[in-house]
Amino acid sequence: MAPKLVVICRIGGKLVEKESREIYVGGEAHAFEFDEEMEFSSFLSRVATSCNVEDASTISLKYLVPGNSSVMISLGSDDDLACFARVFHGLISAELYILQHDVRFVGTRATTSQFHAVNESINELNVEVLEPRLISSWRDVITEVGQMFEGVVEFRKAVGKYAIARHFAYKYIKNDPDRVTAICKEEGCEWRIHASRLKDTKVFRLQTFTSEHSCDPGIRQKTHPQATKKLVGSLVQDKLRDTPKYSAREIINDIRRDFGISLGYLQAYRGKDIAQKAIHGSMEDSFNQIPWLCSKIMETNPGSYVEWLTGEDCRFQRLFISFHAQILGFKKACRPLLMIDGTFGKDHYKTTILSAIAIDGNDQMFPFAFGVVLGETERNWLWFLMNLRTILDGVVNLTIISDRHVGLVDSVTEVFPECYHAFCVRHIVANLLGSLGSSIKSEAKKVIKGLVYAAAGSTRIEAFNHNLDEIKSISKEAYAWVRDSEPFRWAEVYATGNRYGHLTTNVAESFNSWILEARNLPIIPMVNKIREQLMGHFYTRREEASRWTKSLTPSFDEILQKYVLQSLICRVSPSNNSLYEVDDGVRRRSVNLQTMTCTCRMWKMTKIACIHVAKVCEVSRRNIVEYCSPYYTTEMWRLAYAESIHPVPNEDMPFNIGTLSSEVAIMEGDLQNISSNSTPVLPPKTRPRPGRPKKRRLESQPEPKRALHCGRCGSIGHNRATCNKAI
Repeated sequence: MAPKLVVICRIGGKLVEKESREIYVGGEAHAFEFDEEMEFSSFLSRVATSCNVEDASTISLKYLVPGNSSVMISLGSDDDLACFARVFHGLISAELYILQHDVRFVGTRATTSQFHAVNESINELNVEVLEPRLISSWRDVITEVGQMFEGVVEFRKAVGKYAIARHFAYKYIKNDPDRVTAICKEEGCEWRIHASRLKDTKVFRLQTFTSEHSCDPGIRQKTHPQATKKLVGSLVQDKLRDTPKYSAREIINDIRRDFGISLGYLQAYRGKDIAQKAIHGSMEDSFNQIPWLCSKIMETNPGSYVEWLTGEDCRFQRLFISFHAQILGFKKACRPLLMIDGTFGKDHYKTTILSAIAIDGNDQMFPFAFGVVLGETERNWLWFLMNLRTILDGVVNLTIISDRHVGLVDSVTEVFPECYHAFCVRHIVANLLGSLGSSIKSEAKKVIKGLVYAAAGSTRIEAFNHNLDEIKSISKEAYAWVRDSEPFRWAEVYATGNRYGHLTTNVAESFNSWILEARNLPIIPMVNKIREQLMGHFYTRREEASRWTKSLTPSFDEILQKYVLQSLICRVSPSNNSLYEVDDGVRRRSVNLQTMTCTCRMWKMTKIACIHVAKVCEVSRRNIVEYCSPYYTTEMWRLAYAESIHPVPNEDMPFNIGTLSSEVAIMEGDLQNISSNSTPVLPPKTRPRPGRPKKRRLESQPEPKRALHCGRCGSIGHNRATCNKAI
């Protein structure tokens, strides 16, 4: 006899949307055995008893079909229960999700008599039907004639909230700073509201209010045109402050779930923009505050290096920042190794963030410098690297690892002709596979990818050539591409500098992910967010290093312990006090402690003692730590984070530094009227949209449009947003 189905009841959690599907999160679990002869009423009662729910009418049931997690099925009738039994027949267990409500309708549809009966019972029990949480506070935001409002703006907001909560749309028939009159949008409806300003005050008084609608509520708006961008912005402002990457899609879902408002994408996007301006100020003002910020960084963090550049039209072009703690920590305690990369910002001006990232003694990310430019162009990279060169004064044997961006390759050669410029192997592989297209199968591409990585890490020419021969046997096209890709820039066996075992720019990619939230912000908040993260990063690493007591840092201590264990199988034959032969069971290696070389070449490649050196140190009773790079010691790890990045308070940050009047003067060519002490940094010009411009002629309008009237200068033909006249 087959065992009975065990129903696992999850209660106390909630349904959330994730990747376009609903999942049940949180709560606790209870279980009972399912009897297929049960009717739904008995089943519901059994669920309630199992989950300690007093009133079974306050819960609803849902489940997922095994093997299909995209659709949540409701369970609310005898037919539904029979379907549930068939779905899970023969299985051991079924998971049931319990949702709790104040009032619940059993079944998928109610008759008119049932509806009235439930309504009567609700009235008798004085139970309030659940609504979105805004309705309790917004339904009665407007009450009666005589009600006072602080001003016209507050009155308009109140009317908007009232209309949203009661699900109807309205339109203004009078809307000025002294009088506001609105009516329901439905033709013939009697709903009407009118308020006016009290004499010699800003206070608005509700004069007329016809609160009842004469239109059919079934045809009223289900969307909310009154959910203006300002209203949406006020609703999402707090969450956007904590989560800068809060997307418009997430705003739409959250507003619908929390407030019962159906938004369009444009409403959500513009609302987010308004909220962002309220939190961080406008992007235009943000560029305008760059001179102040650079001066403040130098004041609060002496020894830092900050440069910014504008064009002849005073528009922003480039910014470079490296804090004193970063410069000192790198020069004193980090390997002469930098990984440089760029990533896009998510502001309206499409800025790009360039970065130079080093590695600390524990083999972790050490941000060294970053910049903000307008695109990954050769001129921008050249400017960034020239500033980098300035703060790298005195650093020798530098190695730079980057991708193969054309502008970057030429710029590194020009600015750092003496350094070793290596390519990231991951980008080499991506470029190779991209060039092959669909000429070979995906499985073959995976094999080629592994062979390229193996070739890059090879320490002997024979091993490198063997991997290339394997690639040739799979694809001659791939072999030719790899052979012509300047192997001396990415293959360890041909390297002319030292990469300390790092074949990729993954650390720089980690930095790009680390500043993901900052990339969503205007330039000044973005720089401040990155600075705050750097402050925390230096503090955390400093505390971590102060607690470590061993000679080598945790990462390299672990590596060395592994090598020591692997060396147990080796046999050593001494030649003299510094020269030894080591048999590792596969090959015989020569170890020279005086020149610090091993023929396996791993010692030279990583600067940490290999298994052969570990065995020699064991036999000769030497301290193996002395044969590892000093960059890997705890002392150097602490030294890298010895200095702190200091706060940059903004109490004295200026706002609106003559931006508008100066921009007008620049547009009119009157540069003499711009004060040298308050020269603004104007935002860069936005880039044209990609693709061909539209050429289709617009249809002629049946009626002439009303002439635009500027509320700033009083002229006709433009509005306040496009006004460029000096006042």
